[in-house]
Amino acid sequence: VRRAIENIPKNYPTTNFTTKGYYRDYQKDSLGYVNLNEALLQVFDSGFDAIDTATTKTRIYDYVQNQTFRRDTLADDAYNYSNWHKTINNAYLAPYNGNEFQILRVHDPIRNYKLNSFDFINNISEKDILKNHSFKKMKDTYLDGERLYTIQVKKAHPNYSALGIMYIAKRDFAIHKLVYSVYDDRSPNNNGILEALGIKGKLIFEVSIEYNRGVTDKMYLNYISFHNTFRLAKPPKFKVEYLMVLAEERAFSLHFNNRLGIGTSAASNYWYEFKFKNEKIKFKRIDTKTDSVVKLYPSMSEKSLNNMFRELVTMSNKRLEIGTVLNYKVTGLQDIDGNFLNIWTYKDYDQFREFFVQEVEHAYDHPPMEILMDKRRPIFDNQPIIKPDNFKDYWMNTPLKTLKE
Repeated sequence: VRRAIENIPKNYPTTNFTTKGYYRDYQKDSLGYVNLNEALLQVFDSGFDAIDTATTKTRIYDYVQNQTFRRDTLADDAYNYSNWHKTINNAYLAPYNGNEFQILRVHDPIRNYKLNSFDFINNISEKDILKNHSFKKMKDTYLDGERLYTIQVKKAHPNYSALGIMYIAKRDFAIHKLVYSVYDDRSPNNNGILEALGIKGKLIFEVSIEYNRGVTDKMYLNYISFHNTFRLAKPPKFKVEYLMVLAEERAFSLHFNNRLGIGTSAASNYWYEFKFKNEKIKFKRIDTKTDSVVKLYPSMSEKSLNNMFRELVTMSNKRLEIGTVLNYKVTGLQDIDGNFLNIWTYKDYDQFREFFVQEVEHAYDHPPMEILMDKRRPIFDNQPIIKPDNFKDYWMNTPLKTLKE
C-alpha cells in the first residue's frame, strides 16, 4: 500500500486528458427508487498534479430528469445543516451548492491524493491510510491477465468502523480498484453478512472506484460510485395557519390547516398557552364545533377584557405586530389523519451518485467557458447543454438494480 501511494505520480496521468461518460444520481426510500437524474458528461482534467476542484471543467452533453421514477422535491434539495433539514447522521457532507457531480468527484481519494478526501482515508499522499488502518493480504486475483494484490483494509474506532478492499498491480503497484465503507457503530445494522465481517454498525457512506490502463499504460478512471445515507426532516403536516382576534366576540379563533381528529378533546385549557404582556390567559369557554377552527373565550374581568382587545385592535389598525404583546402556543392536538400538531417527521433515504466512463482522450483543447457547467449550481439548474456531432455514440439510461422486497 505504501508503494502504491508513492507510485501514484508515475501511474496516473499528470498531463491534461478528458473522460466522457454516463452520470446518474438517484435516491432510494422505503418504497423504492426516487429522483433519478441522468446526464452525459465530458470532464476536462488537467492531470493529477493539478487540484481537481480548482482546475477540472465539465461539459454537459445532455441532461434528463427521469420521470419514470417518483420525484421528491424535498429529498432533492442540497444538504442543509443550518436548520438540520437534510443531514447525514453523525457525519458532515458539504452541499457543494447541490451539485451532486462535484460531491462525487471529491470522494475519489486517488484523484485527490494530495487533499483530505474523507474519513478515514483522509490525505493519501500523507499516508493517512497507513496510520488509520490495519491491513490483511488476501488471495491474489487477476484483471485482464494482470496479477493483482488483494488487500483488506480495516479501521476500528470507539464509535465507527471502516472496511475496505484494494486491488494493487504487482508489476508497478498501480491501484486498480478501491472499495471503502464507513459504519456508525452506535446504530445497529441487523445485517448478518456484515456482522460476520465484524461490522455491527449502520452504513454512513461507501465509495467504489475503479481505474483501468489506457493506451499510454497510465491509469484512467473507469467507474466511480458514492453511496451515503441521509435523513430528511419533513415539516409538520398539521399546524395552525393563523390566529384571528375577534374583538366583537371578545375571543380568539385558531384556524388549523386540517380538521381536528375525531374524539380529540380540544376544548381543554391544557392544550393552549396564551400570554398577553407576559400574563397568562385562561379560557372560560373553548368552542370546537367547527372542524378546523377553535374559538377561545378568555376568562378575565370585563375591564381587563375590554382593555386587551382595545389595545389589540389599535395595534392592528396601525399595522403594528401584535405578536410583541400577544404570544400563544398550542401542543398535543391531532388532526383527523392522526398527525400531531407542529411535529416534524423524519425519513431515511439512500443517496447514490455514479459515473461510468465510456471514452478517454489523452489531450484536449480548452473549451470556451460559456459551454461549461457552472459548479456553483446543480447539474439540472439552467446549465448549458451542448451536444457533440457524434452524440449518438454515447449511451444513457442503464437499468437500476432490481430491489428485493
